[in-house]
Amino acid sequence: MSLDSSDPSRRDILKNGGKMSLVGYATCACAGAGACSLAIPAINSLNGTNHSIASTLSQSSILETDLSDLAEGSFRIVRWRGLPVFIQHRTQVMLNELQKPELLTKLRDPESQRKQQPPEASNWHRSLKPEYLILINTCTHLGCTTLFEPKKDSSFHCPCHGSWFDGAGRVFKNMPAPFNLPVPPVSFKNTEKGLMLRIGESEQSPDFSLSSIEKL
Repeated sequence: MSLDSSDPSRRDILKNGGKMSLVGYATCACAGAGACSLAIPAINSLNGTNHSIASTLSQSSILETDLSDLAEGSFRIVRWRGLPVFIQHRTQVMLNELQKPELLTKLRDPESQRKQQPPEASNWHRSLKPEYLILINTCTHLGCTTLFEPKKDSSFHCPCHGSWFDGAGRVFKNMPAPFNLPVPPVSFKNTEKGLMLRIGESEQSPDFSLSSIEKL
């Protein structure tokens, strides 16, 4: 299942309902602060926010998605192993923003030194191909689904506790989230139709898996 920003009928879903995390639904259902505090631990366990859950996921699960119809500047969200994966075809303007010195000084891990991505994505654009961003868009604080904010320098925002990430998923300083957003192992292949993305497979780092990520 996927949500595509280039489909006008889905834009409202993406903006409002499509990115609401389990925490968000639980918060709406809680009658008081006490009930919410009891609900959060159970929700976090469902969100798969620790390595014990990640390590139980099938390491052979691969999802293919066709990128030939993903226009520059647009994005889609797919589900892979129960996790929301954000895929964006970035413009040159978006890429230029990621290298501005004034931005880099505000980031906690601008060079992606923590193991939140495969080695081939440990770069300033945090991707195998600069023009394609692929992230697991769950906040590294408590696992809430982050919201993409195209009007705010194409950044990501956690609606639960306020963490902000830049257009490459790099967390800003002094935020509740301790790490950059996770990058899954991916590979690309050319088909007759166009470019195909394979999520769950890294040709350059075949041993890298979800359990390799420091914090989901």
